[in-house]
Parts: sequence; C-alpha cells; structure tokens
Amino acid sequence: MTLHAATVSKIQARLDLLEQAIDAGLNRTRCLRRWSEFIRERDGHRCVNCRSTRNPGNGITLCKPCHQQIH
Repeated sequence: MTLHAATVSKIQARLDLLEQAIDAGLNRTRCLRRWSEFIRERDGHRCVNCRSTRNPGNGITLCKPCHQQIH
C-alpha cells in the first residue's frame, strides 16, 4: 500500500502540531489531545482491527467494540 502525498502531508501536519505542543511545554491534556489526533490521522480515522470509522479514539485506532474486546 502506498500513501498519497496528500495523506502523508496530513499525517506530517498532525505530527508537527504534536511536536510544537511538546516543545511549547503545553499541559499534558493538550499534548495527549494532539497525540490522539496524530494517531487517528496516521490510521486514516479507522479502527485498525475492523476498519470501522465509528468512535475510534485510542492510542491505537480502535472503535469502541474492538477496544472492549481487547480488555
């Protein structure tokens, strides 16, 4: 699978925002929010397990049902 330049640019932009938040010394909540945004962008806003686009929002992009299965 190859990533299109636009996809790579979006991922890089999210990573840049995360790095800026860390470098600026923003609080943990804001840095975690930026990290979460980066992860979701990286994973195409889809659960990496079932490919659902509903409610992904974990350190690895998983929808809620897949996340619950892991626990």
